[in-house]
Amino acid sequence: ENTAIGTNALATNNTGSKNTALGFFADVTVDSLSNATAIGYNAKVAASNALVLGGIGPDAVHVGIGTDNPQGVLDVNGDLVLRSVPVNITDSINLALDVNTEKYSLYKITTAVSAFAIGGITAGAEGRLVTLVNQSGFPMQLIHEDPDAAIIDRIQTGNQQNLVLDQMGIVTLQYDNIVQRWMVNSSNHESPVSDWQPTGSNLYFDNFVGIG
Repeated sequence: ENTAIGTNALATNNTGSKNTALGFFADVTVDSLSNATAIGYNAKVAASNALVLGGIGPDAVHVGIGTDNPQGVLDVNGDLVLRSVPVNITDSINLALDVNTEKYSLYKITTAVSAFAIGGITAGAEGRLVTLVNQSGFPMQLIHEDPDAAIIDRIQTGNQQNLVLDQMGIVTLQYDNIVQRWMVNSSNHESPVSDWQPTGSNLYFDNFVGIG
């Protein structure tokens, strides 16, 4: 049930099944894998249901799509399509938003019963990017360092304040393994909070008159 093409390809595979290795020394690094694929010189795969292109270190390769001269680890000469999945919010406070059962990069929150808050997000992995689009019709709040959420699921907004997004607000987060937090990268629709304060016919900023 395994396919090996190349000198010493799949040499260490003993009990794994449905595995494929194409290239000199292309192999698995652990036994008992299933549906694992390694392509290229010295490519190694260590997980089931995974595909690895090229080796690591000096054997690493650049992958080109639509180009014969890739200039980065992944060089795409064309468009990129990231499909989305709808998310229904049933609780006013969500301490562990599930982005693990259906793994996507774009989640559209389409249904909520009222304004809601997100204090944590599951399935953090180094570098993983998740974008949330609020299409619920209600305000969505991301809670900065919610103490009730699991430590590894917590969110850092970047300004130590909760982040509120109204209808069609969009926020992108990226997981950082060192701090074990989801970090807010960007958002497009934060409810305005300003240091400008109107008093009578004057408009003040930090007690200095701006207009008046």
